[in-house]
Amino acid sequence: MLVTRPNRDRTRDRAVDDDRGAALISVLIVSLVLGVIAVGLSSAVVNTTLTTSGVRATLEARAAADAGMAEAVAAAKGGDLCDATVPDGALDTGAAYTASLTCADDGSTVTLTATGTADGTSATVQAVYALVAETIEAVDPSLTPVGLVLYDASTMGQVTLLAHGGNEPQVVAVTGTFGCRLGIPGNLLVGGNVTSSDGCNVSGDIYAGGTVTFNGGATTVLGDILAA
Repeated sequence: MLVTRPNRDRTRDRAVDDDRGAALISVLIVSLVLGVIAVGLSSAVVNTTLTTSGVRATLEARAAADAGMAEAVAAAKGGDLCDATVPDGALDTGAAYTASLTCADDGSTVTLTATGTADGTSATVQAVYALVAETIEAVDPSLTPVGLVLYDASTMGQVTLLAHGGNEPQVVAVTGTFGCRLGIPGNLLVGGNVTSSDGCNVSGDIYAGGTVTFNGGATTVLGDILAA
């Protein structure tokens, strides 16, 4: 018996054989792309972390420098300016600072310098102030005013105010009723009422925001009486 074997399509078989590695190549390409993306993301995360740490260190160093400048200003106000020293210090974050004051040779300026450090990063701030000599005018003691100021009036007796250097002392009572039983070489100024029962001697004027009442006794007013 003669058996005829069908002929296979060699062209189609070769095409199938050629497509067998295509899936593997696609998987390799996808894996390569994913690997590149993963490496890129990892690098970005690392760079972001380093940048954040650097920014934080810079900010902490600047904050420490500002704190040192505040200490320098306080030291300058607390004593002899050009001989003042500023102690080193640190913040709660661990950042530290140093500060100093330097006066110019001619005494015209003072320079305040503060440096803060944090995690290997440093920041420096500096301020220069002009020094102006203060002139204090000598005052003649005879021109020094003498008087008594009461913010809440009350009755005062058995007191005599004495003039000093030709100045006539005054008594000022801002609020309330003032009971006068004293000698006043100057004026009596009262925001409220003025009363007197005995021993009130005013060489100047009486100015009252209320009434003025004398209830007998030895009361003398050499000036004017002005009342509301």
